[in-house]
This record gives sequence, C-alpha cells and structure tokens, in this order.
Amino acid sequence: MVKLLYRLVPHNGGAVFAKEDRVRLIARIHHALSAARTWGEFRQLMPMEEYRAIMRTYDEEEEPRPRPDEPFSADAVGGFSDGDYPPWLQQEMERVIPIDILERFGVRDSTFLNGNFWHIPEEQMEPMARALRERDFEVIRADTLPFH
Repeated sequence: MVKLLYRLVPHNGGAVFAKEDRVRLIARIHHALSAARTWGEFRQLMPMEEYRAIMRTYDEEEEPRPRPDEPFSADAVGGFSDGDYPPWLQQEMERVIPIDILERFGVRDSTFLNGNFWHIPEEQMEPMARALRERDFEVIRADTLPFH
C-alpha cells in the first residue's frame, strides 16, 4: 500500500499529495532553509546528500564554500530565489497519483517561470483523498509539515 501525505499549500490555495518519504525529505529541506541562521546550522539541519550537492555547486563555480559561522540566507542556495529549489511536489503528483484522479479533481496549470503543475482546489482536497483511499492508497493529512 502506498502511503501519501497531503496538505493545502498556502501560497497558491491548492492541495499537494506525495509519498511520505518524499514529503519528509522536502519538509526537512524547507525547515533547514527557513530555520538556519548560520551555514553551520544549515549543514546540521539539511539531509547530508542535499547539503553535499549544494556545496558541489560552490566548487563547480569556483566559489569559496561558506564558513560554518557565516550568516545563512536561503537566497544563497542555487535555485531558491527562482522557485526551483527545493523541488515543487505539486509538479510531481502525476508520478504517484493516477492521472484519472488528477483530472477528476484538479487542473493542469502552469507558471511562467517554473512550468506545469497540478492544481487541486481546496474544495476538492478531501474528495480526492477519499477517492485515493478507495484505490487502496493510505492517505494522511499532514498540515504541520512544510512541503508543497
């Protein structure tokens, strides 16, 4: 049985559904980006592979890596300011959710900069969760985790 977590996304009023392991990874990244005050804190809060990938970009651009005691800003992480990082789970829903359910409850939408995504209106969130349960998905609301 596939376990999905879901929530309403505050910035666009749509719902997002994703596999639990993916949600937890993305939520941890969002938390690190918003909570870290220094690069050392950021390193401690981030999943290690994600942190290493960010440091590789500094190496590839031949930029010095930030020192642990330097103040941290999420804007210093490549792609963050453009909305390209961390990954946007509303764009990934079709990898997990049957297309007929997405089409029944949502609309394929797009943004100028960040591409296509599935917009599930708030009023369709609970009916979609019920439809997924009927298809043997385990579906749990997770409003406290920061993912979208």
